[in-house]
Amino acid sequence: MKHKKRAQILILVDFLKNDYRNILPVISSLMKKEVCCKIIATDKKHKGHLLPKIAGENGIPFNFLEDFTNAETSCNLNKTLKIYKAKLKHLHCVSSRAGLFLYNNFSLLNGENNDFSGFIGFKRVKYILKRGFAFKEMLNAERPDLLIFSDEQSALGKFYALFSGSRRIPYLCLPDLGDQLLENLPVYAFTKTSRYVVLGKGPRDFFRRRQGSAKHFMVTGMPLADTFAFTRPQLNREEILKRFGFKKDKGLFLFAMQDSLPENKQILDSLVSLMRLFPNKCLIIRPHPASEHTRTYYSQVKAAGVSNVIVSKSFEISDLINACEIIITVYSLTGFNAIIKDKPLITINLSPFPDNMPYAKYGAALGVYELDGLPQAVESILSNVAIRKKLFNGRKNFLRDYPAYNLNSSKDRIRDLALSCIKKRI
Repeated sequence: MKHKKRAQILILVDFLKNDYRNILPVISSLMKKEVCCKIIATDKKHKGHLLPKIAGENGIPFNFLEDFTNAETSCNLNKTLKIYKAKLKHLHCVSSRAGLFLYNNFSLLNGENNDFSGFIGFKRVKYILKRGFAFKEMLNAERPDLLIFSDEQSALGKFYALFSGSRRIPYLCLPDLGDQLLENLPVYAFTKTSRYVVLGKGPRDFFRRRQGSAKHFMVTGMPLADTFAFTRPQLNREEILKRFGFKKDKGLFLFAMQDSLPENKQILDSLVSLMRLFPNKCLIIRPHPASEHTRTYYSQVKAAGVSNVIVSKSFEISDLINACEIIITVYSLTGFNAIIKDKPLITINLSPFPDNMPYAKYGAALGVYELDGLPQAVESILSNVAIRKKLFNGRKNFLRDYPAYNLNSSKDRIRDLALSCIKKRI
């Protein structure tokens, strides 16, 4: 008796994003349906990441994308880079022309949208090319029935989409949860077989306005949002205060940083000044998990000589949010987590552009656009009942369009969507 071949799904994961936390529950759900899944990590720099260990413990095949590079692809890469460097002398706008050059050199012109303008800066060209060649070899070697990845908004993601489309391999895009909240992100759908998994009505409508069609965007919820909603804190406020050496009757604020923002120093100075006005409160400054500047932030705060401000990456973010009275951020995903946990939120935007995240637009956060307004925003949350009620209603409105309460069913909805893509292809 001839056995039916199991469908194979390749899943590309970016260590630097949260997409692996979305992907793992989906993989678990798919494997219950007798589907063969394989994880491909796009960046070998982060070998110490937990994902290879998690994959091994659960019997999931795992490779790095660069493992598919061979002598021929390395030779082609070097040749292409030499051509690119020669062409640079004749390009007036590197960031807008580089992508089109790369696109043409991969022979992907197939009548689809081929405009890479603004997606590739010069410094990333080698990175994109190297992984692009490896991805091409991977598809030659693996020949999957479905490709799942998250980062289609980048130039590398465009290669994923275009290569899989040219090979008639359907793909399912799970945009990073943070990307779904960014309101300045372009989205493209390249093939009839592509599908985008989105959190709710908010990102679906925004992506549809940008892309011009609703058929590609499927509302399923996101496993990471479910995790935020149902994760129970392990530590309470008193325990966290004790571990930081503060008195247990102190109130707590949290500032979740974005890394490498030019205004970070200015914001930190303002936060130090803020805490001098609130001596009975303590501020925890939480650097981004991938930040390489934590020591710089620590030195800046220490030099200010304030005793109620601390820079720390300690503790789970869910514990900190649960313990704090007010959460402050620029446009961190922590803001979304705070809204889910029903916490007052303040967002800071010192740029001349609209907010990246729609928290304040929905009334779920108080927007601060000049740092002089930060003390007033904090004071109004602490003492103004009307403001707190307004923020409460804003959080309800926000979660209507960006839901985070799917009772852990989003992973199964995504699984069913993936299986339907395979069935249509077969």
